[in-house]
Amino acid sequence: MAVQHAYEQGYKREDSQYRNGLAGYDAWIEAFQKRNVEVFGNTLHGLYVHDQRMYAAEFMERIAIELQGEDEENQQLSSLAGQAARHYDKVSGCFGAFRNRFPFPKGGDPNDPEQAEAAIQLLTEARAEEGKGVGCLEKMLQILNNQAR
Repeated sequence: MAVQHAYEQGYKREDSQYRNGLAGYDAWIEAFQKRNVEVFGNTLHGLYVHDQRMYAAEFMERIAIELQGEDEENQQLSSLAGQAARHYDKVSGCFGAFRNRFPFPKGGDPNDPEQAEAAIQLLTEARAEEGKGVGCLEKMLQILNNQAR
């Protein structure tokens, strides 16, 4: 489900104006490029994404520890979960810096050119790491699907 969500267009409906997953990063970056960022939504979303990725990193690290087993598949899953944890930890770090720049609830000035450029760099880095994390999840899913056969 997490892998599917990373690639879905729209929010619950195909015709939605909202984007989620990796496409959500692209829309967010585009808003900063156009200097068309809604202050409160930006700071609130930054807060949520930071927390979500922080917990994703922690969860994947726990999975990595729990799956350290004797069979090859569990070792592969453990390794991939550890890699995913590191990617999500980097995403969380980007959003920690993002939250400092656009603190909740006032949100700073995201449409200021200097602030926008800094945000674009953070979001671009976060998107790249998110993509790598999703790649790890895809590989884990493939292993699990093969086990189920």
